[in-house]
Amino acid sequence: MLTLAGHANIRGIKDCGGNAHTTQALIADGRLSVLAGEDHQLLSTLTMGGHGAIIASSHCRPAHFAALYRAVRAQQLDVARVLFHALMPVVKLLFAEANPGPVKAWLAREGWLEDVLRAPMTSASPALAQQLVDAVAAIDTAFGAKAAQGAAIADAA
Repeated sequence: MLTLAGHANIRGIKDCGGNAHTTQALIADGRLSVLAGEDHQLLSTLTMGGHGAIIASSHCRPAHFAALYRAVRAQQLDVARVLFHALMPVVKLLFAEANPGPVKAWLAREGWLEDVLRAPMTSASPALAQQLVDAVAAIDTAFGAKAAQGAAIADAA
């Protein structure tokens, strides 16, 4: 990966490798903007100096993910941690069945698209779709549906 950092046309990387040592080495090298590509590694990548993320779970309550990013950048790690841990049940559910089924089920529920997938992909089970609704409702109860300013999150920390 570090060899690619020397290429004039490569400026960043979506890190989906799942190896914290590789992530740390890429960030410490400093030649590439490192974006978290594994949803469960968002907080660790950002706190090591990553530049952002390209993660599927951010489609569910994107304002909360943006608030988490802003909290890390502002060195409000207590706020970032509270939000990250609150989001993790949703993240786990979004990957409990084959991707992109759960994400599409959520987006369909929000009215963004139809929950239709081409074979061999499968839709999320009704049980998982309901678990997602319940998990997001818990986040909404704790922080509100639009935590864009992060005030509710800061109060919870």
